[in-house]
Amino acid sequence: MAELPSETLGATDDTVRLTLNGDEVRIAESYEVSVGVLTQPCAFSLRLGHGEVIADLIAKYPPRTPFTLSIGGAVQFSGETDGYTASGEVGATELTIRGRDSLARLHDADVEYDKTFTDKTLRQIVELGLETVGVKNYTVVGNNATERAIRAGNLVHTYGDADSDSSTAHSAIHAKLGETWYEFIKRHLDRAGLFLWAGSSQNLFVVSEPRRNQVPTYRFVRGRQGVEASIETTNAESLGAVNVDNNVVNVERATFHNETTGRFSHCTIYSRQGGRRGGRARMKGGFSDSEMIDLGYDRGRVFRDVNVTSPAQAEFYARRKIAEANRRGWQLIYELSGHTVPTQGGKRAVLTPDTLADVHDDEFGIHELLYVESVTFSRPPTMTRVVLMRPADLVFASDE
Repeated sequence: MAELPSETLGATDDTVRLTLNGDEVRIAESYEVSVGVLTQPCAFSLRLGHGEVIADLIAKYPPRTPFTLSIGGAVQFSGETDGYTASGEVGATELTIRGRDSLARLHDADVEYDKTFTDKTLRQIVELGLETVGVKNYTVVGNNATERAIRAGNLVHTYGDADSDSSTAHSAIHAKLGETWYEFIKRHLDRAGLFLWAGSSQNLFVVSEPRRNQVPTYRFVRGRQGVEASIETTNAESLGAVNVDNNVVNVERATFHNETTGRFSHCTIYSRQGGRRGGRARMKGGFSDSEMIDLGYDRGRVFRDVNVTSPAQAEFYARRKIAEANRRGWQLIYELSGHTVPTQGGKRAVLTPDTLADVHDDEFGIHELLYVESVTFSRPPTMTRVVLMRPADLVFASDE
C-alpha cells in the first residue's frame, strides 16, 4: 500500500508516540493501536528494535508501568502496560510492549461473591467498581464531546453533548460471582443504553451513549478509477459541491460488508406481568425490520426477558435486538494512508471514534453520513483502518 506523500498529509503530524512513566520512547519498528466504542478496552502493541538498550528498557519499564499514547501530539488513551516480549539474536533483539487503557483493571478483576447493591445509581456502581479494583483519583464524566476533540487534535467541533442520565437510583442491582467487574457494570449499563469507556487522560472515564446525531467531522471520498467524483455534500456545515480527482482520494482500500445471515425481519419479546393476587399474564411486544421485509425475508427471532414489564419495553427491546444484528451485518471498512484524514473544515485531523463521517463512495454507491465505530492505527506501512456503521443501527437507549 502506498503511503501518502508529506505534501498530501499537510502540516498535521501523524507520528505515534509512547510515553512510559513520563519518558518518551522512540518507536523504531512497528505498532498496532486499537481505539473503539463498542469494543473495550483500547489497546496497543509496539515493537522496538534497539538491541543495545533492550535490557535497560526491561529494567526501567516493568509490567504495570503507566503510559500515555499519542498520535500527532493528540493523546489517544492512557493506562498501564501489560508486559513485553523480547526476542531475536544477540545485538539485534526486539522488544514488543503491550498495554491497555484504564478500563483494563475492570476487565481483569472478578466479582468474588454474589452481591446485591440497593439504592445505587448506575454512576455509583461504576465508581464502586473502580474503587474495588484499586483505581484511585478517578473522574467520571457523562458525555464524550471533550474527549472526541482531544483525540482528534482539537481540530473538530466541540458541540456540547447533553450528559447521559445515570443518576436514577435502582432498588436492587445484582453482581454475580465469577463475572468480571466490567461485565457486571456493562450488563446494567446496557439496559439504560449507556457505555463505559476510558478517556484520554489517566483514570478519566466516560459513561455515555454513542452519539449518532451530530455534525459530521470527517470526509471520505472514493471515486471510480480514472473518473472525477463530483459530490454534493449532505449537511449544512459541509464545503458545498467539491470535485475530487481520483489521484487525491484518501481511501486506499475498501470493503463493503452487507450480509443478511444472522439478521431477521421481525423480533418478538415475551415476558410476564402481574402479581400473586391477579396472576401473571403472558405479555409480548415486537418490532419489524422494513429493510429485511422489502428484501422479501420472513425470518423471525424470539427472546424471553423476565425484566420486561410492558409492551412498550418489549417493543424497544426487540428494536435493539434487530439493530444489534444489523450492526454485525452492515459495515463499511476503509484503509487509509497515514493517521490523519480530511475534516469538513478543510484541515486534517486524527481519526477518532464516536464521530460521523460524510462518505461519498462512487464504487459502492454510498453517499451518506456514517458513524465511526472503531479505528486501528498500524505500521508498517503507516495506515489507518476505520469501521463505519449506519447511524440508524445505533439503537441503545429507550429514548431513541
